[in-house]
Amino acid sequence: MELKETDTYEEKLHIENLTNQWAMWLDSMSENLKLVHVNGEALILEYFADFESDMLSKISAVSKFESGPVECIRLGKLYEARGDFFMAKPYFDKIISSEPDHCDVAHYYKAALLLKQNPSETKVKRQAIRHLKYSYRLLKKRMNQLVSSLNTFQITCDVRRLNGEGTMCNRYQKQVENELELYQVQCGKIEEAVRVPITSATFKTLGFNDKDSTNIFQVLRKNPAICKNYRLSKKVKFNVQGDIIIDETTTVWPPALVHYESYLIQVMKSLLGDPKNRVMEDNAFCVSLEKTFVTRKKF
Repeated sequence: MELKETDTYEEKLHIENLTNQWAMWLDSMSENLKLVHVNGEALILEYFADFESDMLSKISAVSKFESGPVECIRLGKLYEARGDFFMAKPYFDKIISSEPDHCDVAHYYKAALLLKQNPSETKVKRQAIRHLKYSYRLLKKRMNQLVSSLNTFQITCDVRRLNGEGTMCNRYQKQVENELELYQVQCGKIEEAVRVPITSATFKTLGFNDKDSTNIFQVLRKNPAICKNYRLSKKVKFNVQGDIIIDETTTVWPPALVHYESYLIQVMKSLLGDPKNRVMEDNAFCVSLEKTFVTRKKF
């Protein structure tokens, strides 16, 4: 079987699942295959008949191939793409409930599912944000673990070097650094979904000079309700008078920003976009990140 460009996502998923099952069956039969010249092929043919029967019973529905977290994610995304949110939800929930320490991808896609299902409901948005924050915390926790292991690796290499021994291969170090970079990208995508990124350079690109840009940014940073961790809160709104409204509480503009008030309102509204929408990429978690769950046996 070969994948074709004309195949649908479901067909491709079917073929990948069958290929994985076939590879696992061959692995389980490795000893028997090695001794086929001694024991004959009868036993192998018997096992193959059972395998073939099992595959034929599953081929009628792609969901029957579910065997792990990666399959659950893919199935959830498959039903979500069809608009069948009721069928998609259990697959994400299954990972979240069974592996609470390793379900960051599931939390992200569960948030995306909620926002697609009910994009205008405030309650749903809050649920989605909770899932995004769970995902963010798990990714940060994993990043801290990787940094710790990388530091330990570096200390070990330094000790070996001082003892006149050869240092270990830097392949592991490169692998960890690549994984850290990948996680940072995913954290950035979550931060963008929850808050709008903002720095002094943001205002420079909008026509403010260096001094004014720095002044505006420093004032905003002092108010965590507006700007936290270099992110502009999506809770920020404005009334008809131009006052800032955060969590239903009206706050007048800080004195240092009164001079820029009217233009800043336009700028911040532009940065925040429509408060009714919270954009998330359908495939923000790239395939390589999803596959790390299997290769590292985290589930």
